Amino acid sequence: MQTRTNPLAKFSLRGLPAALLVVGGCVLRLDEPIALAIHGFRRSNPMLEEYTDRIPDLLLPVVLVLSAGMWIAWFLRVRKGVRDDRTAFFRLAGTVLPLSYFARAAFKFLFGRIETRAWLEHPVPTEFQWLQTGDRIGGFPSGHMMVFASLAAACWIFFPRARAACAAFLLLLGSALIATNYHFLGDVIAGGYLGLAVAAATFEFLERGTSSRLLPLGPILAGLAISALDWAGVCTDACAETSLYRLFGVPLPPLGVAYFTLCGIACLASRRQVVFRAALAILLFGGLGSEIVFVWIQKFLIGKWCPMCVGIAFCVAAGCVLIVREYFSETIPPIARGERKFDMKRVSLHAAVVLAALLVGLGTSALGLRKPDAHAAGFTPEQLAFGPADSTLVVFIVSDWFCPACRTAEPEMIKGARLAMKKAKVVFVDYPIHRETLNYIPYNLSFMVREKEKYLQIREALGSLALKTKEPTPEDVQAAVSPLGVKYVPLNFADVMSAGQYQNSVVQQFKVPGTPAVVVADSKTGKVKKLNGISEINADNILRSIAEISGK
Repeated sequence: MQTRTNPLAKFSLRGLPAALLVVGGCVLRLDEPIALAIHGFRRSNPMLEEYTDRIPDLLLPVVLVLSAGMWIAWFLRVRKGVRDDRTAFFRLAGTVLPLSYFARAAFKFLFGRIETRAWLEHPVPTEFQWLQTGDRIGGFPSGHMMVFASLAAACWIFFPRARAACAAFLLLLGSALIATNYHFLGDVIAGGYLGLAVAAATFEFLERGTSSRLLPLGPILAGLAISALDWAGVCTDACAETSLYRLFGVPLPPLGVAYFTLCGIACLASRRQVVFRAALAILLFGGLGSEIVFVWIQKFLIGKWCPMCVGIAFCVAAGCVLIVREYFSETIPPIARGERKFDMKRVSLHAAVVLAALLVGLGTSALGLRKPDAHAAGFTPEQLAFGPADSTLVVFIVSDWFCPACRTAEPEMIKGARLAMKKAKVVFVDYPIHRETLNYIPYNLSFMVREKEKYLQIREALGSLALKTKEPTPEDVQAAVSPLGVKYVPLNFADVMSAGQYQNSVVQQFKVPGTPAVVVADSKTGKVKKLNGISEINADNILRSIAEISGK
């Protein structure tokens, strides 16, 4: 059997930034319009809609049957002493099929994106709900595309003549998944890329192993991806507080992207130049010292674990472990074979360098990692809330500025809010079911923070303005609130982002299905009562919910 090259290895590594950009563009701009267009076409063809709705999900049985068949074929050929490309293909395919199937479940849990058909029935925001499970959550990435892309990648490596057929099959499968509204376009592209990456990595380990000097590249690329997502604002509720921290005034996400980029360059160059091996070790252990400080801050100051930050810390620690493993794997065997004497001075010098790097990273972060005074308190329920600050009861009023049902329920929600403020804290939460609501959120946040006494009147004025324009200018807003004797003063961008992240965390924490909604929660007892829709939301029900939760 000839030694096979892996044409997908470099593609998987070099294509990661492009894949992130393409998938990010689909999630932000293309997925929803394409799904709506296809949904409209399917509804105009009742027979087509009925047929596509009945397609069963047979992925698991298919994976089990194919995997078993591949391993049986591999065993029979090895038993006969046949070790050729086909034998190697059976082993690779039998490995990547179940591996990609279980990896797809992990990715679905990690990203927690709503399924396309569920979104079409209840159009809520389609962004990632990190580390979430539940009914009809788990659309990203496409499991079918990931599994069959890994199988096609195995064929691509061992059977060059079949490459055109593999590409055509994946294109057909992806088109079918999108055309039947089983997945968004971004789900399919991500599934295809991850399937290829799984197959490429598995081939490297099965066929010839991987250079130990390149092993740190895995966690480095993972850290780069997480930093890029963090920079893009893809966060959980715990990230709202951590995003306020700065290192000597510089935001952390762009620093993370720059840091992991440098680590990646040093790792790739370390195969040829010893100096880059030393640079990589210094970068990784310096980063480890910095992460120790930030983990301490999350544990003892913030009191919450940010999945993004913990993931980055894990990537840095994994890189350190792998580079130490590489060092000893290259140092100890020659000594054991008597080819080289143990050089205590050399080892001590290397240990001193990495220890110094760790201490420098630790000290730099301890001195420079701060939350600016302007954000010292962050955007918490206490700053965005109305009513008694010492109350453990919080009433979250969740609405969308362009939701017809919200407009109908608004008078009762305002009436209920006025009464609730005497007994509990009240927090108004903007849940942008309609994208136009995003244009009103900065104005609304500013008034909630700066004009608490007149906010309910201002809210009514903003509601009237929303009936006139979907894209208000600061001049439009000022004209709407001028009769109330109020001047609009904008918040800075960082404040708007932090407050928006907090509002999004409320929606995620209480799993608000849509708007309008009212959530009554007691932070002391953990009791929660939710009211959904205009049939449930009125002032009396809000007061009853407060009484039920408080026991008074």
